Amino acid sequence: MLNFHEQLAAGLDQLRGYAEDRMRSRVAVGRRTGGRGTDPTTGALVDQYVVVHPDLAARLAGNANGQSQSTRAAAGAAEASLAKRVLHLPYSTPELSDGDIVHIVVGERAGTWWRIEEGDLADQQAAARYPVTATTRPEGWPL
Repeated sequence: MLNFHEQLAAGLDQLRGYAEDRMRSRVAVGRRTGGRGTDPTTGALVDQYVVVHPDLAARLAGNANGQSQSTRAAAGAAEASLAKRVLHLPYSTPELSDGDIVHIVVGERAGTWWRIEEGDLADQQAAARYPVTATTRPEGWPL
């Protein structure tokens, strides 16, 4: 006879398999190294990045209740609306960090860039879910 914890673990394993089946995009994840270097194209001094995950399965979703949100960002007199989404990765993915950059390489949103807002995970989840905000390709990105 299975106890509650064994039943829960068995159910989560099955749900994690279902969640990964829905992850049809492929992403690369990069992280600032803390160093600075010269951009070979522009000669500008830029932050340096290292790719911590070159190829992960992923799914980009709206927020928890299925709706998409946005946030306003200002730079001087210009103002823009930035999409906020939830990035689903395989549960076994090692924790990512606040500020990590995600590039969707393959999938419906291929070519888009996202910044992880919060790298902390919850337990008893079918997927690793990270809140992300739309961004642009950072200068110094290695790929």
